[in-house]
Amino acid sequence: RLGQDHLGPILLHLGDVLLLAGHGHGPTPFCIGPGHAHVGLGLIGCGGRGTYDTMNCLKSAPNVELVAMGDLFKDRIDRSRQRLAKELGEKVKVTDETCFVGWDAHKSVLNTDVDMVILTETPHFRPQHLRAAIEAGKHVFMEKPVTVDGPTSRRMLELAEESSKKNLKVGICGEHGGDPSSIRFCHRVGLNYVSCSPFRVPIARLAAAQAEQVGP
Repeated sequence: RLGQDHLGPILLHLGDVLLLAGHGHGPTPFCIGPGHAHVGLGLIGCGGRGTYDTMNCLKSAPNVELVAMGDLFKDRIDRSRQRLAKELGEKVKVTDETCFVGWDAHKSVLNTDVDMVILTETPHFRPQHLRAAIEAGKHVFMEKPVTVDGPTSRRMLELAEESSKKNLKVGICGEHGGDPSSIRFCHRVGLNYVSCSPFRVPIARLAAAQAEQVGP
């Protein structure tokens, strides 16, 4: 299994604080070669966006496998699981016992042996799910919109600080995530990586390096 101290060397580094995932939309934080450790992925929110992000993540490295899924509705899990299994076959290690339905499905996913979770439920649940993931010691990728109002945004910033203290990698998706202003903001609040379209990556890399040199 992948331990906390193994994450640094295998992540796509743009400095100790900011990391960038840029192979299109979706999480690609684990750049793992054949000789590296296994990474267990959990999906919380099994709609179309969650399925798409999971597909991208599983394709990003050979040793990433989906091991748990959770959603409020069983039919969404079934559709997502079927599509992922059809597309990626052996990389989908989910069983009936690691598919969880209901209001506390996220807790059940986090109680499995996952290293990272993708949060794609409705954004109203995002702070609750992020807090639970941080408390469980899991790395996180969150889809947009991350927040929907001011108070929630402040709570998310506080949680980002908590994740940094625990050396957890927390990242976000957003089409403007690769903009220099967004990169500086992510660096300042303690987020670890962003996902953006490939054409934004060169500017984002430069902005990341500048943010690392300038500091928070």
